[in-house]
Amino acid sequence: MKKSIFVTLMVSLIVVIDQATKYLISTSMSASDSIEILPFLHIINIRNTGAAFGMFRDFSSSFFIIISFAAIIFVLNLIVRNVYSLTGLSMILGGAIGNLIDRLINGKVVDFID
Repeated sequence: MKKSIFVTLMVSLIVVIDQATKYLISTSMSASDSIEILPFLHIINIRNTGAAFGMFRDFSSSFFIIISFAAIIFVLNLIVRNVYSLTGLSMILGGAIGNLIDRLINGKVVDFID
């Protein structure tokens, strides 16, 4: 029971942070803006209709929604007893759910780390 409470809280926190940061980026930056954090790390405002790094952008949103659900189920099946693995997988799951929310509402994902 404790494990499921931890996962639920961690995933919920990540989804809230994910959606809040995407909202902040979307409302405060133009599409072409870039903010340098470090020489190799920038905050940008991009809409991604594809997968990671914009791959498969010609595929339909339905494809990515199905893949997102499959990834969520896969991660849920991987959840283990090790607290570090549990934390990492919960964070991945939270990010996947955040991206699924974006795809269901907007048909694309807000990406902002480059």
